[in-house]
Amino acid sequence: MSDEQKLPSTRVRANERALQNTGNGTGRILDLAASNLTEAQKQALVAKVMDAKLDLEVDAQRRDNKYYEANRSTRDHVDAFNMLKKEGKLTSHKIVSDLETGAGKLRIESKSGTTCFVATAAYGDPDHPDVVFLRAFRDGTLKASAPGRAFIAFYWKVGPVLAKPLLRWPALRRGARGALEVIVWLLKRAVTP
Repeated sequence: MSDEQKLPSTRVRANERALQNTGNGTGRILDLAASNLTEAQKQALVAKVMDAKLDLEVDAQRRDNKYYEANRSTRDHVDAFNMLKKEGKLTSHKIVSDLETGAGKLRIESKSGTTCFVATAAYGDPDHPDVVFLRAFRDGTLKASAPGRAFIAFYWKVGPVLAKPLLRWPALRRGARGALEVIVWLLKRAVTP
């Protein structure tokens, strides 16, 4: 077998050679495809292309509108949160805004005020049902009496100090969580008739 027979074929059909010689080839491919269409097919193709272009423009406009609307809603959210009175340790606020952007849905949550330091550290989630219960108990029961407010003031001083080790040591966090589960269970029994 000769060396020429071992090499791949160097023969290229005329249309393939024309595509290779145009540089990027894309325009030439379209020209070749269009040359085989009838005038009615070309008009139908142009109509489809124009419809697709219009659909893309409408979609881009919708995305832009959603972007500007979400941007405005975000500014409104921030303005509303900034207008809230946040002074005092017994005040807490939460604002939630659900937005739709051109890229999808977005939820913005802004919170201020009091937190349950130890419970949040123990559970690892400020929205855990037990942490939410403890906050509600503080806001609904403890704030209503002078001894309760005194306890809250004391807790505000020692709570952050107690929470720090829980964040560092998982075993201590598990123990605190177990103790809090018992406390929550007892408080729920005491509060629920």
